[in-house]
Amino acid sequence: MDYIEYPKVPDVVMKKGKKVLQGTLYLTTHHILFSTDNSNEQELWIAYSTIQNADLKNLVNEKNKNYEIHISCKNFLFIQFTFSSEKKAYEVFTYLKKLINITSVESHYAFYYKPSKEFRATNGWTIYDPIEEYKRLGVSGPDCEWRCTDINSKYEFSITYPRKLFVPKKISDNVLYYAVKFRSKGRIPVLSYFHKKNHMTITRSSQPMVGIKQNRSAQDEKLVEEIFKTASEYKSPSYKNLIVDARSSTNAIANVAMGAGYENVEYYKNCKLKYLKIENIHVVRDSLNKLIEISRKSNKVYISKNEIEKSGWLKHLHSLLEGSLLIIKYIDLYNSHVLVHCSDGWDRTAQLVAISEVCLDPYYRTIEGFEVLVEKEWVSFGHKFSHRCGLLAKESSLNLNEVISSKIFKSKSSSLSSIKESPTSNAISSTINAVSNITSAASKFLKKGAANITNQKDHSPQASSIDSISKNSTLPRETSPIFTQFLDCIYQLWIQNPTQFEFNDDFLIQLNTHVYSSQFGTFLFNSEYERNDFRYNGKSLDQCTYSVWDWFNTNKGNYINPLYIPPTKDSPNIMTESPEKIKFILKLFIQKQMNVVLDTGQNYIIVRRMK
Repeated sequence: MDYIEYPKVPDVVMKKGKKVLQGTLYLTTHHILFSTDNSNEQELWIAYSTIQNADLKNLVNEKNKNYEIHISCKNFLFIQFTFSSEKKAYEVFTYLKKLINITSVESHYAFYYKPSKEFRATNGWTIYDPIEEYKRLGVSGPDCEWRCTDINSKYEFSITYPRKLFVPKKISDNVLYYAVKFRSKGRIPVLSYFHKKNHMTITRSSQPMVGIKQNRSAQDEKLVEEIFKTASEYKSPSYKNLIVDARSSTNAIANVAMGAGYENVEYYKNCKLKYLKIENIHVVRDSLNKLIEISRKSNKVYISKNEIEKSGWLKHLHSLLEGSLLIIKYIDLYNSHVLVHCSDGWDRTAQLVAISEVCLDPYYRTIEGFEVLVEKEWVSFGHKFSHRCGLLAKESSLNLNEVISSKIFKSKSSSLSSIKESPTSNAISSTINAVSNITSAASKFLKKGAANITNQKDHSPQASSIDSISKNSTLPRETSPIFTQFLDCIYQLWIQNPTQFEFNDDFLIQLNTHVYSSQFGTFLFNSEYERNDFRYNGKSLDQCTYSVWDWFNTNKGNYINPLYIPPTKDSPNIMTESPEKIKFILKLFIQKQMNVVLDTGQNYIIVRRMK
C-alpha cells in the first residue's frame, strides 16, 4: 500500500458522548486522528477498520448551518465531527470513502504497524503448540487412548481444520479417509478437550451429510463409537453420552433437504441427541445491529432493560451459557463424553466448546491460557475471522445525493490539497469497507433486503443525512459478531467470578477491539491453512506482522486482575460453583467516554446451580 500525505483540517469540533472539543483533524493512511490544544486531552485515534458506518449530515438552525460527519465504530464508540465549511465536510467525507475500503490482506494496518518500542514478549506466534497443550490436558503416555494423526499435515484432508488432529488410537487413518466424506467440509469428530479428572472428552465436528436418503457412514459411526468408549472405567452407567447440536431441531431437519442433517441415534451407540436452539449468524448479526441502533441515538444517555431485551442479545447469551452448562454437567458431573457441532462447526461450536473449557479448566482463565484457548478453538479450528469481521470488501460504488450543492462538485481547489494519491491508490481505497461489515454487517445485506439499521436516517426536522458510507462486502451474509458474543459470555462469567480470572475486564475489551483493528496479524484469516500459506514479499505472516499476544504480554501489567486468587490443589476447578446470576453488562462494548447508564432492572438469570 502506498501512503497518503497527512491532510490537516483545522477548526473541527469533535463530540464524543457529552464531551465537546475543538481541534485539528488528520486523515492518515490507516487512522483518523483528532488532536486538541488542551494538554489534558489525549489524541483520539480511530482505525478505519473499526468503523461501522459514517454519515454526512447537515444541521440547520436559525443561527447557522453546520455540516457533520457521524462515525459509528464496532466497539460502540460514536463520534461527531462538525465542520463550519460545507466544502471541508464534503472533502473529508470523500477521502474517507477511499480510505475505508480494504480489498487485499496486505493493505491492512498490520503490515505497516511498528511499535514505538519492540515488544519484550516475542512468543505470540508460537504460544499455542498443539502437542504441548494436549499433553498438558493429559493426552500423552503409553496408556493414553488418544493419538495425534498427521493425516492433515498438508491441509488436504480438511482445509479448514488444523494440521494436528487428535483421534482415538483404535481409529486408523484409513477409517478417517472414509469418515471424512460424511461430515460437512470434511470436519470429522476430533478431540478438543480432555478432562484430566475423569478422562471425559469434548469433541467437535460439523453436521453429518445424511440427506433425504438418510445416508449412513459406518466409518463415522465407528469413529464416534470409539470416542465414546474411551475412559470406560470412569464412565457413569446412569448417563448416556451426549451429542450436542447447537441448532434447533427445525433448522437441523431443514438441512436434510440440502444433503446434510443430524445424527440418527439408532446408529450411534449409547448416546442421546440434544438440540440447543442457538440462533445462526444472521440472527445474531441482526441482534447486534439493533443494539447498535439503540446505543448510537443522539444524546442517548440511558438505555432501558426493555430496549436491550428487544434486541434479542440477552436471549442469545442465555442460550450459549445454558448450552455450555449442559456440556459441563455431562463432562464433570455425569462422567459422559460430549460431541458438539452446529452446521459447519466453526461458529456456535467454537463458542460452546470454548466457554465450556473456560469453566472446566482454570488454566484457560489465566492470560496465557486464554490466549492458548483462542488460538486452539478459534484460530486453528477455522473460525472465519476475516469473513465474520468483514475485514475484506470490494469498493463501494456510492453516489452523492444531489442535496450537495453543485459548487462542491465543480470546485477545483481543495482545502485538503495536501492529499496526494499514488497511482496504486486502489490498494489504499480499501480501508473503510473492511470496517462496516465487521461486528454487525448491515441488515440490507440480508436475503430479504431489510434496511441497514446503521444507515437509518435521522428524521428530525433539524437534521438531514446527505450521504453515508456503508460497506459493500464481497461476502455480506458471512459477517457476524460471533467472537464478540463469545467475549461477552466470558465477561458475564468474569463479573460473577472475579477471583477466578487472572485477567481483568479491560483485557476482554481490548481483545474485542483488536479483532477488528487489523493492527496485528492474528485475526486476519479464516483458517490455519490460510494463515500458514500466506506470503508477503516472500515472507510468512509471522515475519511481517506482530502477534496480538505479544502486545498483550508485553503490557501484561495493565491486564492483571487484582482480585485473582490462583487455584490450589484443594480449590474447586469448576467455575460454575460460584454465584449463578449473570447481568447483562454493556461495558464490553460501550466506551467509557459514552456516559451511558444501563438499566438492567432485575438480574437476568442465566446460570443455574448444577444439580
